[in-house]
Formats: sequence, structure tokens, C-alpha cells
Amino acid sequence: MVNLTQALADEWIVDNVKVNCINPERTATPMRVNNFGVEPADSLLDPKEVAIKSLKVLAMGGTGSVIDVRKDNIKAS
Repeated sequence: MVNLTQALADEWIVDNVKVNCINPERTATPMRVNNFGVEPADSLLDPKEVAIKSLKVLAMGGTGSVIDVRKDNIKAS
């Protein structure tokens, strides 16, 4: 994912297209529940927190980054 993100970012920068990758930990989504069943809530990211982090990445204006979203760093950002 890292190499793909960076390669696309380099290739598409001339067209003013920015490419970044959001890499969240396990997140409490309906699709996850359908596939893995109910898990302890405190072991999963809140999808709203992932969405907020994603919006911050969009606002930063950079390109070619892979941003890990983890429970231990979500509040620090």
C-alpha cells in the first residue's frame, strides 16, 4: 500500500490529484460485525473518529502519505 500510494501520488501530482492512504485499525462498522460478530467495543475504533481523522488528512493538502489510525494515537492527533 505504501509504494502504491507514493507511486500514484508522484504520477498524478502533475494533474493536481492528491493520493493518500488511511489505514485504520479494526473499526466498529456494520460490515465488521457481519463478518466477525460482536466484539468488545473498547477494542475497536469508533468510525466517527476515523472519519474525523480522514477529514483532517484531506484538509492537510499533502500527497503520498499513509496515515495509520490507531486507538493509541487517535486522541493525540
